[in-house]
Amino acid sequence: MAFAAAAIPYVMAGTAALSAYGMYRQGQAAEDASEYNARISENDALAAKEKAEYDAETSAREFKRLMGRQKALYAKAGVDITEGSPLLMMAYQAEEAERDRQAILFGGKTASQSALDKARLFRLEGSNAATAGNISAGSTFLTGLVESGKAKYNYKNPSGTYY
Repeated sequence: MAFAAAAIPYVMAGTAALSAYGMYRQGQAAEDASEYNARISENDALAAKEKAEYDAETSAREFKRLMGRQKALYAKAGVDITEGSPLLMMAYQAEEAERDRQAILFGGKTASQSALDKARLFRLEGSNAATAGNISAGSTFLTGLVESGKAKYNYKNPSGTYY
């Protein structure tokens, strides 16, 4: 029985070490998960940018097709497109098409930046989780060592009181 009582401080120290390691690993796992989420957000940012570029290019091609049809119809009707209302109308449509293209690109840039901001936030959260895990691990380990020391002192000094 004396051997078992003498072993208690060492068991407590070992338990504290294991508990501290668990807290450390928990922080590391949270950091790893955050890094994974950050990479997904970066991929989302790239996809948003590429989609906006594709959509803007598609919009520009559609406008060129529309202008081609319109010119053909004007020509078929015998309308001179180099002056007057037809020219003004085509210029207005070109401006509108460019505004649409710019709006598509801006939307993609905004979505991309939002995803990159999200990635930075994930990394910050991961770093904070790792730091919190390290602090918790250290605190748990030190508390366990203190409790182990108290148990060892009380074992060696049964009549004494340790504060």
